[in-house]
Amino acid sequence: MAVDNNASEKTRDCAKALAAAGVAVPKVLLPGPCADWARWAVIACDQYTSSRAYWQGVSEFVGPAASALRLVLPELYLDSGFDGRVREIHEAMREYVRLGALRCAGEG
Repeated sequence: MAVDNNASEKTRDCAKALAAAGVAVPKVLLPGPCADWARWAVIACDQYTSSRAYWQGVSEFVGPAASALRLVLPELYLDSGFDGRVREIHEAMREYVRLGALRCAGEG
């Protein structure tokens, strides 16, 4: 199998072309090795997305653990507290990266 020695140059050229168009290849972040998977994953079926009791129960179960709960915006909060919730999501993302709760898995 032949190795393309110009691969990194082609990658840089592609990144420059994308940047010129206002597009970037994102870094993929995944939970770190110490994630408590039972508390990390957050799933809500349609009938629960606007249920305050459902999300309160999820919050109680998750407790202070790192969780996708703090990275999603449930339908319940679209009408009230939207801006504050979005700020909290951004803060949680930064904190998870800082603590290693989210780790970069490369570009994707």
